[in-house]
Amino acid sequence: MNSSNDLIFTNIEPDKIQIYKDVDLNSLFNLNYNFDLLKGIIGALLKNQQTLQKQLELVNYVKNENDKTIQSLKNEIIEIKEKYTTREDFVKVEDKMNKVNEIYQVFDEQLTKSKHQNILFY
Repeated sequence: MNSSNDLIFTNIEPDKIQIYKDVDLNSLFNLNYNFDLLKGIIGALLKNQQTLQKQLELVNYVKNENDKTIQSLKNEIIEIKEKYTTREDFVKVEDKMNKVNEIYQVFDEQLTKSKHQNILFY
């Protein structure tokens, strides 16, 4: 449980901030105290403090959500880099595949010629 000295902070919305205009704060410290004025100022300060704390909590929540999104995007980028190849790597593999295809074509042509020659000898 909170003691009387513990303050609970909450967020503040700009339109909810109360401002006392033309208040002479020195009059608070004269021998004739204006307790209603003091009570109003302290109440406004506490209310403003609560509003500011709510705003800080909202900003912190949004920051945490943004951090999660950024981390998720970083993980996706790393995954994409691991799964996919670069254009240079693709071109190298493509060149090797073309060479292999040329070898198979030559082999296929030789095989076809040899079959044709064997048929002619029978």
